Amino acid sequence: MSERLIPAFVAFSLFFAVLFLPALHPWSEAFQLVFLTLGLFLFLYAGINKGELETKRGALPFPLSLFLVLAVLYTWRSADYTLSRDFLFILYSYLAIYLLVAHLQEGGRRYVLALLVVLGTFCALHGIYQFFFGFESLLQKIRAPNFRLPPGMAPFMAEVASRIEQKRVFSTFLLPSHFAAFLGMTIPLTIGAFFTVRRITLAFLLLIAVSLQILALFLTRSFSGWLSFLLAGTFVFSICMVIKERVSVRRLAGIWVMALTAIGLIFFLLTLLRPDNPFSAKNNPLLLRLLNWKVALRMIWESPFWGRGLATFGLFYPQYQEAGGNVVHHAHNSYLQLGTETGVLGAGAFIWFALWWVRGMVQALRRDGGQNVPLIIAVLVAGVAFFIHTALDFAFYEPGCGLVAFAILGLGVPYMRRGKRFLRVKEGWRSPFALGGLGVSLALCIIFILPFYGRLYYQRAELKLQGRVTIPASGVSDLYRAIRFDPRSSEYHHALGVALFRHLGRKEEGIAEVKKAISLSPLHHHYHFDLGMMYLIMGEREKGEGAIRRAQKLCPFCEDYRKVLQRLRRR
Repeated sequence: MSERLIPAFVAFSLFFAVLFLPALHPWSEAFQLVFLTLGLFLFLYAGINKGELETKRGALPFPLSLFLVLAVLYTWRSADYTLSRDFLFILYSYLAIYLLVAHLQEGGRRYVLALLVVLGTFCALHGIYQFFFGFESLLQKIRAPNFRLPPGMAPFMAEVASRIEQKRVFSTFLLPSHFAAFLGMTIPLTIGAFFTVRRITLAFLLLIAVSLQILALFLTRSFSGWLSFLLAGTFVFSICMVIKERVSVRRLAGIWVMALTAIGLIFFLLTLLRPDNPFSAKNNPLLLRLLNWKVALRMIWESPFWGRGLATFGLFYPQYQEAGGNVVHHAHNSYLQLGTETGVLGAGAFIWFALWWVRGMVQALRRDGGQNVPLIIAVLVAGVAFFIHTALDFAFYEPGCGLVAFAILGLGVPYMRRGKRFLRVKEGWRSPFALGGLGVSLALCIIFILPFYGRLYYQRAELKLQGRVTIPASGVSDLYRAIRFDPRSSEYHHALGVALFRHLGRKEEGIAEVKKAISLSPLHHHYHFDLGMMYLIMGEREKGEGAIRRAQKLCPFCEDYRKVLQRLRRR
């Protein structure tokens, strides 16, 4: 039973992660977590029921375990607990799918591989449709007077709108670069499947699927997507040539010259098609990334061993932002961002895991000379493409890419043949262990679902408070319910404080709630600004000016804060 249900749970999780963006569909992430938790319980229950729990040695390597321990540690000492906790849940889903896929039987692994090929093809078709028919309707919807921005999309809406205007496809993903990262993993898998099937009909369909995905990758016009895909393919092809053909250094150098020439030609073509290119004077993506990386390195230098907490880079960034830099929430290099959030130990542990995995797959390629070679190469190219793209963007932080990547990394574990561990369970202990595992699984599901309910009430309150027809009293009631489900969310306390002050006239209570939000997350500069404006309305100029000064200190390049302070000085 478990052999059938576990692949189904993995498939459901991948389906929701890829097709339902959590920023638009908050329930998507909750479903992923619940399905993967139930899958882990079934895996443990099957082993306990047999009296012997069998695990692969590569399914939980030391570098990955160390990284997760540090991630938990820096969640508890985070500058914003709820931000770090939410991303810790995502990391849990990555680990869960990696463990489950690594322990699937061959039939289950082929099922997951087929699903990823289908998802890649479907998203490619959707992206192509988007390019020819979908952008105009999207722009009309965004520009409509009654359009209301989804809360999860607010930090990225300017980027999304600019991509739509440039007709860069993103399919079901947040940004074109994330879609490109996804295709950079599914294209090698589709090619690998093409070389393993024997039926001509299937081979023809897979050839069409590869063509559609490559076309969609081109339509993303993503420099990082193409670079990671081509570099990964060249790296693995070079390894194959050295292992299988024993090619000379001269021929190897020729391979890399041809690959770099191809990359140069593609980049030249993309430069002609994109106004924001590495040679443009305005919105130069290369220059902006270098500025982001410079800021991340400064943050690491100031605190190399004590991380600031998972997913908090965007909170600290405004304090370090340099002239000419753009407003970002991610470093566009996940290794550097992890360095700021979990210290050099956390980033080093994840890099160690990446190198460990690549080394294991290269050794598997060296050992295996049979029918598995095309799939080993496909999984290796997909994994290396993800690790390279992680250094160029923040797809690691998006489950649509990250969950798929860890499923692919899990597909590679059985080929490594690192042996197994066996944990024997005595007959008298089987029932207690099974009940304990069920209890822990149910508890985890409840922990995952509670913040989801808080988010639902928060979004409902936003509709009631900011819609065309406002219902202030009901909106405030929903915010109280949201806080009941997630009491440590500074976002909910801040929204409640603003609603009490602005809509219901309960000014003292509103100020108290905003202060509570600041105590939970003191680095949100707009919390301080809103508190300052509340004090000014109340006639307490000294307190108001002090709060706005704190906001400007946290965000020196925020012009609104500077203008308000200038007006206060003139009075």
